[in-house]
Amino acid sequence: MTEPRILVVDDEDVVRDNVQWVMHHQGWSVDTASSEAEARDRLQSANYDAVIADMKMDRDASGIEILKLAKELSPAVEVIILTAYGNLQNAARAMELGAYSYVEKNVPNVDVYQILLLKVKQALEKKRLEEENRCLQARLINVERQATLGVLSSAIAHDVHNPLTGVLGYADLVLESIDENSPIYRDVLMIQEGALRCKEILRHILDFARPDEGETMPVDVQSSVDRVMVLLQRAAMQKKVDIACDFTATSTIVMASPNQVSQVIMNLIVNACQAMPDGGRVRIHTSNRNGSVILRLSDTGKGIPQESIARVFDPFFSTKSRGEGTGLGLYICKDIVTQLDGTIEVESEVGKGTTFTIALPTV
Repeated sequence: MTEPRILVVDDEDVVRDNVQWVMHHQGWSVDTASSEAEARDRLQSANYDAVIADMKMDRDASGIEILKLAKELSPAVEVIILTAYGNLQNAARAMELGAYSYVEKNVPNVDVYQILLLKVKQALEKKRLEEENRCLQARLINVERQATLGVLSSAIAHDVHNPLTGVLGYADLVLESIDENSPIYRDVLMIQEGALRCKEILRHILDFARPDEGETMPVDVQSSVDRVMVLLQRAAMQKKVDIACDFTATSTIVMASPNQVSQVIMNLIVNACQAMPDGGRVRIHTSNRNGSVILRLSDTGKGIPQESIARVFDPFFSTKSRGEGTGLGLYICKDIVTQLDGTIEVESEVGKGTTFTIALPTV
């Protein structure tokens, strides 16, 4: 969350100065206004996280009017009303109109400014949690949408498979019935090769969309990379991303359920491509070390800020723009790798790229 910005509206210099000092002491950005007109100008020219407004000011200015204006311009802003000691009728009205809370001034033997500070902290925390909740709801909707797309893609793959089988069958019949020197032989052969490639892609889609029943079996990590590449190579080319593999590992079999390794590889490649909107390179390298297969996936993307490195595997954490991801991809990778008794690490430098290193015990 960025530095909170507070607006203090009060016609008393002493109150404004004291509140500003207390809030500044928290490292917050604080603006002040001594009149309703000045407060209006401030609210129309800047976005505030919280507004502190005196209920009654000179020239019949009203904290209620400031509350209404603040909420009209920014419904998410939190407003705290300062009211005279013992005058709770106006405070109750302000609460009905959407004020977060109120603080009574001039209460004997009470540090009003510390109470006000506590109220502002609570209001900012409420605002932060509401924003976080909105983000989580949006991401959960996105997760549900992706799950639905997975079901749809599986259904489409099934529907396309049957007519594709017919295309292959007729292509075989034509090839058997014409001479290899026929002018259409090469054309029919290209139809057959294209249909076979489509069938291979459909098989990978169906395998990937099939529910993971948790049954483990020997899985070849390098074959899993090849399997994912069939699905992603064309999309990567369209994004001007060059993906190259360098397999040097001699032992690449791990115990996993069929889709686990592919899920991890796909998530990492998709993330890498998204980090390179103008194109770039992805390098996938395998090797062996201490009884494990090591898979390193490096990109030449934007990189991850150092302050975010420790959180990249947290659920719903994302460095992407809103709407570009669910914040679950790397969390899922970490969870799968942990289930397989492996490790996953990340190194990154802003402007140069990111490398993920996965170690999985071989059998």
